[in-house]
Amino acid sequence: MKKPMAYHPAGLALGITAGIVYALCALFVVVFPGAALRMLTLWFHLIDFAAIAVAPNITLGTFFTGLASTAVIGYLIGYLFAFMHAKCVAHCKAQRWI
Repeated sequence: MKKPMAYHPAGLALGITAGIVYALCALFVVVFPGAALRMLTLWFHLIDFAAIAVAPNITLGTFFTGLASTAVIGYLIGYLFAFMHAKCVAHCKAQRWI
């Protein structure tokens, strides 16, 4: 029988993935600010981000603060997901659904 996913590795996997996505996004914003703004507007229908956009001002401090907070939140979400997954698997097994 398959074991439910472990909490810590799931948290680390999502935290690291979120950090990588954050870094790539920050790079995209710095290199292609217009395209990044258009992409954001496409993702959030009916919100005109051009009306509230400011020029990108990414410093090393803001980059690492954003990277760290994104990785920590990603870890917590991954941990919570694995925890809830384990609870759901246990419940389904108790009900003999799996």
